[in-house]
Amino acid sequence: MDQIEQICYALSFGHKIINSPISLPAPVYIALMYAKRGRAIFQVNREYDKIAQMRKDDGQFDYQQISDSLCYTNTKLKDLRINA
Repeated sequence: MDQIEQICYALSFGHKIINSPISLPAPVYIALMYAKRGRAIFQVNREYDKIAQMRKDDGQFDYQQISDSLCYTNTKLKDLRINA
């Protein structure tokens, strides 16, 4: 636990713009923004009933199929940078 605390402490002071500590280190904030964006994309597609059809034989969601259908890998956007 000490190592995790040290990493968090270092990240809190590792911001290059200001000298005071920040409440949420940049990697955590970025992960939070990507999670929010992913949830929003998931919700929109769920409302349009696209995701409801992506189930395995046992009735569970097929997360690999959902991930493949929502990602930008096979689109014109694959080489563009997308910010959270």
